[in-house]
Amino acid sequence: MEEHQEAGEESKEVDDFFEPKRTSLLEYHTCIEDTYLRAGRVMHSHKCLADDYFPISSALSSLGRNTGNQPAENSL
Repeated sequence: MEEHQEAGEESKEVDDFFEPKRTSLLEYHTCIEDTYLRAGRVMHSHKCLADDYFPISSALSSLGRNTGNQPAENSL
């Protein structure tokens, strides 16, 4: 019976020793997970923004090619 109590006390000491480490690892994991989710949202918004800018860029390039070949009307 006494050995059983000693084993229980040792187990309690081990739990007390590792509990702060476990807690800090769980907090770290939560921070990593939150950062991952935020990075995914930022990446998605950057992709949407780039998708919006591609047509604008091609339209401006096309406009530059079309107006670059025409002679100036008001030349002196």
